Amino acid sequence: MAQANKPVLVVFTGGTIGSKEIGGKLAPATFKTFQENFNQKVRPALDGVSILLIESGINKDSAEITHDDWNVLSKLVVHHHKESNAIVIAHGTDTMAITAAILSHMLSGKLSCPVVLTGSQLPLVHAKTDAVDNLIDACSVTQITQHKDVLVLFSGRFMLGRACTKIDSLQSDAFRSPNMPCVAKHKQWGWEHIYHEKLEKFKQHRELQVTETVALENTLLSDEEADDLGVFPFGHSRGLHDPSPLPAVVIITLFPGITKDFVMHACSDATGCILRAYGAGNAPQSVTEAVNELYEQFKIVLVVSQCLRGGARSDYEAGIDPVHHAYSLIVLINFVGTSGYLERHDH
Repeated sequence: MAQANKPVLVVFTGGTIGSKEIGGKLAPATFKTFQENFNQKVRPALDGVSILLIESGINKDSAEITHDDWNVLSKLVVHHHKESNAIVIAHGTDTMAITAAILSHMLSGKLSCPVVLTGSQLPLVHAKTDAVDNLIDACSVTQITQHKDVLVLFSGRFMLGRACTKIDSLQSDAFRSPNMPCVAKHKQWGWEHIYHEKLEKFKQHRELQVTETVALENTLLSDEEADDLGVFPFGHSRGLHDPSPLPAVVIITLFPGITKDFVMHACSDATGCILRAYGAGNAPQSVTEAVNELYEQFKIVLVVSQCLRGGARSDYEAGIDPVHHAYSLIVLINFVGTSGYLERHDH
């Protein structure tokens, strides 16, 4: 249960939830506008819950989110997690699943409180917004689950941040966790706390996880802060302010008639490739030949399924060794976030 002397920290980053209509189009509103609407529409339903709203220095459409923003958010969590019952990040929906997975990767399972990302399909200022229910549920997280991890709350579902994706651009029920059960789900009679072997194994893994912290100059996190939480700053293999670009990663979706030359040309300047194969990991011979040649060039190739559920396997003769039960979003995050490590160990 929540401790009365600790507040729930609500962090504003912009996105649809923090926008308003300007000239017939949605654009970021001010923190003051978000704060006024939160106090009017959300806070009254959170009677007895201490709420602290803060600015993050980020106020943008989530399509503009960068790795620098992820480092800002991780630093904010490091500073506040021990003094908060929960940290709620109000975020745009387009890249919310990516940010959640990135933060889950960076914060390495040593959180003292849950970190919940939420957003909405309609702005908080809108009369019929879904933002109100999402914010109320997110701020009530410690009354619903004791899962201390990075979560996404949307339309009555608490999902692991590293296992969800946006599936609908219009409807309020817009996020799903295809290969991992929800942590909790709202039913007509109340919240259903979901016990599942996969969730329990994941929780135990996170609790026992020992993370090697890479101390770097020029990071937004001090050595003490990183040691405290075991944070991996995003891009830790090179330094956050290294001017060199992030690794070039190509995502190729297979289609009938795809050729070896197509794959090789697409990957010519890339560090590696995420290959979205058919079904359980099937690919035509032309693609298999291309993958073998890329391996010979010391390029990293990760194979996932085009299907949201089930994942890729190597059961078929036409299959390529896959990344099991993963889809391209999560693989991309871990690929880019740890690419320096992969390059050093695979060459």
